[in-house]
Amino acid sequence: MKSLFYILCFSLFFSCGNKNNNTNTSVPTSNRTDNNNSKVKIDCYSISPDEKNVFYLGIDNRINVESNFAGSEIKVTSSGSRIGRISPKEFIVQPKKLGVDTISVTAEDVTQLFYFPIENIPEPEPSIHSYRIMKGGDVSTKVFFAVKGLFALRDGFDSSIRCKILEFDIVKKNKEGVTRVKNTGAVYIGEGQKLIRSAEPKDTFIFTNMKVKCGDDPEKEYTISSDEWIIK
Repeated sequence: MKSLFYILCFSLFFSCGNKNNNTNTSVPTSNRTDNNNSKVKIDCYSISPDEKNVFYLGIDNRINVESNFAGSEIKVTSSGSRIGRISPKEFIVQPKKLGVDTISVTAEDVTQLFYFPIENIPEPEPSIHSYRIMKGGDVSTKVFFAVKGLFALRDGFDSSIRCKILEFDIVKKNKEGVTRVKNTGAVYIGEGQKLIRSAEPKDTFIFTNMKVKCGDDPEKEYTISSDEWIIK
């Protein structure tokens, strides 16, 4: 679900939506008062990012901008990111470096600033579940046998960008000793599948040396953390 991100910082007009007012002010909204000397909150715009309330380095970050100025063209600029328009209200933000990005939204000569942290995309983690991270711990033979392979997921990163497992080692440990085989791809095959099917209660299985590539950077190869399961 998209999270609606409201961050109000500055307004450059006496009243949002009152373009006939000729009084130009440049003061923080929190200091603006009405005729009764009461503080007034002015919300001119809102920004809804596709992801969390953060921009990620190295990918297109889509945002939707809503304005109280019906029919007026919205101008969106950034303090350090590239901005591309894909529709009257939809924009792509491409950060250039880590830090904080200041997004400036203007219509009818009224400007409001929004701040978004810029972070690296989370590194993938191993999981036996296809769409949520489920790793490590006790597992029944029924569940263990039902899983046909492994997945590489990014915690809390809801994106169409997917990661592909290239290979990993399967290590089986029990009172008889340690057996290790290499599995190519995400699905158990060959000797890897045979080792998985040999699981019995009290066996420990470790998935390690997992090589992964992700769609945002096809040239980069991750070696992600080990995953350990104990068969019940």
